[in-house]
Amino acid sequence: MEKVSIIIPVYNRSDNKRGAEYLREAIDSALSQTYENIEVIVVNDGSDDEGASERTALSYGEKIRYFYKENGGVSSALNLGINKASGDWISWLSHDDLYTSDKISTQMKDVEKVKVSGKEYRKYLYYCRGGFINSNGDKIKKSTKTLSDGLYNGSDVIHEILNGYGIGGCGLLMPKKMFEDVGSFEEDMRYSQDWFMWVNAFIFGYGLYVNNKIMSLTRLHNMQTSTTGQGFRQADRKKTAEFLSKKLVGMTDSKNNNLLKDYMYLCVFEGLNEWGIKIYYELKKRKEANVGDFFRLHLLKVTGRIKACLAQKYYLIRYGVKR
Repeated sequence: MEKVSIIIPVYNRSDNKRGAEYLREAIDSALSQTYENIEVIVVNDGSDDEGASERTALSYGEKIRYFYKENGGVSSALNLGINKASGDWISWLSHDDLYTSDKISTQMKDVEKVKVSGKEYRKYLYYCRGGFINSNGDKIKKSTKTLSDGLYNGSDVIHEILNGYGIGGCGLLMPKKMFEDVGSFEEDMRYSQDWFMWVNAFIFGYGLYVNNKIMSLTRLHNMQTSTTGQGFRQADRKKTAEFLSKKLVGMTDSKNNNLLKDYMYLCVFEGLNEWGIKIYYELKKRKEANVGDFFRLHLLKVTGRIKACLAQKYYLIRYGVKR
């Protein structure tokens, strides 16, 4: 039976009154897994909560492995956890999120299915659909783009990602070897390090196995990085744009979609107009873009601004913070 390392990076601030409570719930959900061969690793990324997170973690004794480090961001905490992990597989659980008790056992069965089919099962990431809960743990209805169950090659997944398909890190089961092949999480990224890692893995040649059973639960609240860390977002996007504008040249998916063109559209829609136009002229030089694409870029620029404005109002009303 292959071993799975569940890594829980935690950073709580003193104003996050329920942070230690969320951490306890996350650890409990990891320890409640029906799959027997697991280890739970908690990495405290220098929490500033008067020791509450540390006391919570230490209260589990030898049931978990606990490490403390100076604050460096979730990427650095994940990297430390991966380096300390003794498992063949890595599963990331945010300290304020939850797993269903069958998450790991079900995904390891998915691994076995791919293995029996004769495919290189360690060249896939295994993904389950995620649900959402609020600060009290109540389920929230939220629509997200989904893919059908089954196997997907990397280029096809990249096309879907660039067209709105989101991969939540807590829904993944990843071969530890992937981090040897692709590298560690980018520690200078504080917002998009997960998105960057998945796309990089798919570019490298890893595929995705999708299971649409909901087995991870993401907690939506006003202290999570996705609502408080928006200042890091633009810097991450610029680094991503510089990387992908080189890596996606000439790449297509199984339906012959031009992945660099997909990314060009996404850049403009997300406000990276400089990179979008730069990619457009590069594609035009290669005769892979035309005037129709140029007009579509202008339309996406407008709709992107409208979307950003609406999102800011939504986050301000729901979380009391500007997005």
